[in-house]
Amino acid sequence: MDVQLLPFAIYGVGIQESQCNIERIEGHMFHQLIFSLEGQGQLIVKNEMKKVGENQLIYLQDNEYHKYYADIENADNWKTGWIAFRGNAISDTLKGIGISQSFVCDISPLIIKKFEQILRLYEGKDPFKIQLMSVQLYDLLVTLIQMQEKKITKKTRENGIQFSRVIEFMEENYQKDVSLEEFAEIMHVSPPYFCKIFKMAIKMTPIEYIQMLRIESAKRMLLQTNLKVKDIANAVGYKDSSYFSLIFKKREGISARRYRGY
Repeated sequence: MDVQLLPFAIYGVGIQESQCNIERIEGHMFHQLIFSLEGQGQLIVKNEMKKVGENQLIYLQDNEYHKYYADIENADNWKTGWIAFRGNAISDTLKGIGISQSFVCDISPLIIKKFEQILRLYEGKDPFKIQLMSVQLYDLLVTLIQMQEKKITKKTRENGIQFSRVIEFMEENYQKDVSLEEFAEIMHVSPPYFCKIFKMAIKMTPIEYIQMLRIESAKRMLLQTNLKVKDIANAVGYKDSSYFSLIFKKREGISARRYRGY
């Protein structure tokens, strides 16, 4: 059978008990999977350095510069497994299952088990091992991508719950002097990243959202109470009534006094 006709054709499988330094200026002629089984190492790809820990996997595209080596503190203790492969229309096949660039990701014991099955086939004498390895590699990659998508979905769901908590916290505390750091802490992210994802979701910055809450509350108070404008400004979180009047007119197009009707 012509191995090049297979969607996934394995050209090498093995274990490196002590991973040596590898640098390929022109990349490798094959696509590669490198399994970090014990210890840790460093990877350089796409001009980025990435730490590779135990139970992680490296996928490297063909013909792409890369360098990987054992961590300095564990120079002789990085055990890796590897698979070198290509196939008929391999790039399109990989894109079809969601793989389009080199990456590093966590792997489960199930993925390692699938690698070990492929290794046993490679070392064995099954007359159909070429075809079986092709099927099992495809299964390994699909399982890997499915697991990554589940992690992303779970993280997105968790972020959604945390985001709801942030909105609830804002609505309960808009009149107080609350910092961006406090909002970001609820979602366990940095303030700059919080601002970025907040604007993507709400279409306004956190500060603009707080202003909106304050002005909407002030509008209700202007129509439903006899409080002075400066007292309303203070009640919704503005210690400076002149600044409140400026923000109110900017958002509503008229002054707070005119909005009230006198």
